[in-house]
Amino acid sequence: MNVRVFVSWWFLHILNDVFVKFFVIGHDCAHKSFSRNKLVEDIVGTLAFMPLIYPYEPWRFKHDRHHAKTNMYVHTSLNVNLE
Repeated sequence: MNVRVFVSWWFLHILNDVFVKFFVIGHDCAHKSFSRNKLVEDIVGTLAFMPLIYPYEPWRFKHDRHHAKTNMYVHTSLNVNLE
């Protein structure tokens, strides 16, 4: 295997791992489970999403709407007949 390909593969693998960790931290902030202080959660969530090049606040609003109808099969976006 070419050394450059090997190094590139490992670099991307590690970078992906770091991005997933940033997302998990931001996700916990959006669920208000990271800190008791809302300002701290908003700041940490925003900083965690910055390397992902994705704005935290619009994602948080969209994610809250996603969870608003969790387990309400009549209102879900799934196209599955549950009857």
